[in-house]
Amino acid sequence: MKKLNYLIIIALFVGIFSSCKKDTTNLPAPVVTFTNGITSTTLAAGVTSWTVTGTITSDEGLTSVKFFNVTTAGETQIGSAVTTFTNDKSYSFTTTITGITVNTVIKVQATDAKDQTTSANFTINVAGSNPPTSYPNVTIGSYNNTTLGSSFASIDGTVYSLANAKTSSNKIDMIYYFSSANNASISAPNDLTLLNVYFTTASAPSTWTVQNATKLLKVTGFDYANATSATISALNPTGMNVQNLVAGDIFAFQTAATSANPNKKGVAQVVSVSGTDAGQVVVNIKVAN
Repeated sequence: MKKLNYLIIIALFVGIFSSCKKDTTNLPAPVVTFTNGITSTTLAAGVTSWTVTGTITSDEGLTSVKFFNVTTAGETQIGSAVTTFTNDKSYSFTTTITGITVNTVIKVQATDAKDQTTSANFTINVAGSNPPTSYPNVTIGSYNNTTLGSSFASIDGTVYSLANAKTSSNKIDMIYYFSSANNASISAPNDLTLLNVYFTTASAPSTWTVQNATKLLKVTGFDYANATSATISALNPTGMNVQNLVAGDIFAFQTAATSANPNKKGVAQVVSVSGTDAGQVVVNIKVAN
């Protein structure tokens, strides 16, 4: 009987200590998200500053946020750590970088109450410092082409059908169509006065959530074969469309701030035009970095 009582007492002590044991379970680490999900930008010629913005969410609650300039020589902290938060579960950050003359990487580092640390990098490129991204022989269909899409995205060189373009409208920078009035033409997605004439389905650009205001302009005397990011960045397109395109024509473009590939300058060389409203255009495209 005495042995049984000892066992009961031991069991009670074990239960008490077990219930008092500290909870070591951690909620997920902080998550750093840049505004619009964009993790890089290229500064326009002459611009030397950029403001990096975004949001950090933390289930455990934030204790500090730090910013670093990352180079091949190491990391240098920018300013003081942020340690006071109105809402430690969701913090909107903003930090302005000035005096940018070379490609720059900014690291945002967040630490929570359980000492879990997460970081994310934002890259700021200086116009003309990197080779342009090339998309050779991009084939884009007119509005009655049943096999080729009419919408081009400079962020990755993809050609989208209207239906897919509608669900990814922020990616679309240019739309091709052939008309009896202006022949082979390319318009910005917001050039609705013209686009509404030819695109009339339920997925027409007028129904898109985002209609990027891309700038376009035909150029002459431009050396496309030897184009660099610097020579492309020196072009200044100002219009909403380019028309009457034929093989050999060259046109410049600049993506909108609302584009998934924002404020990028590029140049295109027309390789061929075939067919009419159900036809296609083939273009070589370079985008400055």
